[in-house]
Parts: sequence; C-alpha cells; structure tokens
Amino acid sequence: MPRRVTAGGRPERASSWTIFCDLQLDQIVLLLNYLRTLLDPLLKQACISEPVRIVHYALVVVRRLFWGAEKEAVNTADERTGEKESAAADYDDYNQQRADDDLHGSDDDLYGSYLHGSDDDDLSDYEGYDDEEDDLPPPCIRNAYDGDSSDVEDAYCFSRYLVELLSVRPHFPFTGTFACFNDRSVYYFSSPKGQQYGHVDSQGNMIIWAKGLAIEDDFQVRVEIPEDDNKIEVANFNFTVDPYACNRVITRTIPTEHLRKIDLTFVPLNQAIQANVFVCLHLIAAAAGGGGSSTGDTVYYVYGEITAHHQHYGGKNVMLFYREEGNKIKVIGGKLPLLRPWAAVPVYLDPLLVIKLSLHVATDPQHDPVSFQGDLAFDRGEYEKSICNVHHGEVKVRIFYG
Repeated sequence: MPRRVTAGGRPERASSWTIFCDLQLDQIVLLLNYLRTLLDPLLKQACISEPVRIVHYALVVVRRLFWGAEKEAVNTADERTGEKESAAADYDDYNQQRADDDLHGSDDDLYGSYLHGSDDDDLSDYEGYDDEEDDLPPPCIRNAYDGDSSDVEDAYCFSRYLVELLSVRPHFPFTGTFACFNDRSVYYFSSPKGQQYGHVDSQGNMIIWAKGLAIEDDFQVRVEIPEDDNKIEVANFNFTVDPYACNRVITRTIPTEHLRKIDLTFVPLNQAIQANVFVCLHLIAAAAGGGGSSTGDTVYYVYGEITAHHQHYGGKNVMLFYREEGNKIKVIGGKLPLLRPWAAVPVYLDPLLVIKLSLHVATDPQHDPVSFQGDLAFDRGEYEKSICNVHHGEVKVRIFYG
C-alpha cells in the first residue's frame, strides 16, 4: 500500500505488517531466506548463557530486515506508479540514516555498547573480529640465526621436521623382522628363528640398523613374526608429525595380532637437521698389540658402544654402535661402521649433539684391547673432536650437517 507524504513534512511511517502484506510470495520467500542467512552465523557466534546478547542480535536482524524491506517496498511502489517524488527519496535517506544509527548505536544505546564491545568484553565473541590466534604458527616456532658461520646459517635454511627413533623394545622374545620406513628412510631389524645372539643392546632394546636419511614428516612401521604353521603374525603403525606436539618423547605400544606388545619410542623435532657422524680409529699399533703406527690397512677388532644424546631425547639416546665382547667387529682402515651414521637434532640448541663413547680396540684379537671412554659435546660450528691417549693414539669423531 503506497504511503502518503505531505509536502515539506516527515513521511508517514508504515507498520511492519503493512510492509509484509505488500510483498509478493517470491519476495516473502527471499525475505525468509535472508532472515535465516543472517540469524545462523549470529546465533552461532553468541553464547547461549548470554541471553541479552542473543536478544541484541535478534533486534539488529529485525532492524536490518524491516528497514531494508521498507525501502525496497517504497521503491517497488514507485516503480509501479512511475511517481517517484523527491519527498520519497528524502524518506529513503532518512530511513537509511536511522538504520545506520541503530546498527552502530550511540553513547546512550545499550545494544550499541554490546556490538562495539568495551574494555571488559571478549571481542573474539563477535562476528567479524579477526582473532589473530587462529593465524599464529605452532608452538615449535622457527628460531633465527644471527651468527657468522655460513655452515650453521645453511643448516638453519635446510632445517625441517624430523623424527628420531630412539628405541624399539619387545615385551617377548622376538624373532622376525621389524621395519620403520618412509620413501627416504628405513630402520630395520631381522632375527631368524632360533637365533639367540645379538638381538638386544645393553639397554634391552632391539639393535636397529638404518639406511637412507633421517625420518622426515611421517613414517610407517611393519612387524612380521613367523609362526610354526607357516603363517605370519603382523603388526602395523603409522605416524605423522604434529607441529603442535614436537620436541617431546613419545612411546607407542604396538600390539600384534596375538596381542603381544612392542614399545616404540621416538621424538618428533621441529627445525631439525641430520647430524651425520663419522668415527675413525687412529691408534699406535704397538700399544694395541701390533708393531709401529697404524696405517690405512690396519685391522682393528672393536667392541663397545657409542650413543648420541640431546636434551630433547628425554634422557634416552640413539645407539650408533653396539658390539659385545664375544661378538667383536673387524674393522679395516680405521673407519668404524655404525648402526646408523646420523642423529636428528634441533639446529637452534647448544650443545647440538653429545657423543658418548665406550670402545675397546685391539689390532690383535689375542691381546688386551685399549679402552677409549668419554663424552664429546658438539656445539654449532664444531665439527671434529677426539678422545686421545698419548700412548695409545686417539679416536676421532666428525660430524657435518645434512
């Protein structure tokens, strides 16, 4: 129903019901859909325990709906009659100003204070507030390097999420195969049925060999245990690094099909690098049971253990070398073969890596070995250290970043 306007006066205000009745069916449907579209996000933002705020949102929607619909109804009536007068245009402007005032509130408007918030309000409750916490990086944030070592600076550039496998401990006498792998790495253990020697190290963990590179981002575990009836008992496990849960040791118990258990202990690390480790023997052959100084073709008989340590390993360590006295390894030329020639470590902490050695070396298996024991702490930018003995030679440990 068209509204009467007196020249020079304020337009007569129509009721909401009158406006609603003037709408066509398709306009009513659009109106209801518009109402639902506005209400859904607003009510989701509101807390049910705060009824005043819900009432406020409802009033805001009603104001938007009916003032806006009023404007559209006036325009539609004008288009039907072709008589759009200047007073009607003024009325549109007046209504728009009122709608803006109602939406933004004023100093005396109770609902306006809710919309704009106050010092005591939590702005994150309101629609349209940009909560910066949603965009924050995970707790394992990147650390900057401000030193002058180009090698360390490069290491920072190539740091990434890595996983260090610390130990695998079965709760039963294990015979079979264990593999922890992804497309770049493989850690494995194999024990034929009936073999009872060399299964575990001094800590009771499987002696794991590794090839490839340190585990990056994710890995899978596959366990196969042969049975008497030519069947295979299996167990599987998958893991993906969570950026919000790095630098903490994790132990997962992997059950087999017959509910036998294997404990897998590892630590995901942020901003980590692969510290490659080399151990070389340089002994005085006479002291080790031979004559003169050792050469590149000297044969060594070695047993003992070498472990890698870091503060994020939670008191555990990485077994780099392990041999018992009754199972000495024969080494030609002095370079000691390691179970795995690396350890994954964060690049931003000193010491970067601590190597603990307890080695027993001889050039003749019938003679008493020479012992080398000690701890070598490598800070960033340090690449070679030795455990020396004036009479017996030295064991050199070198690392480089990868």
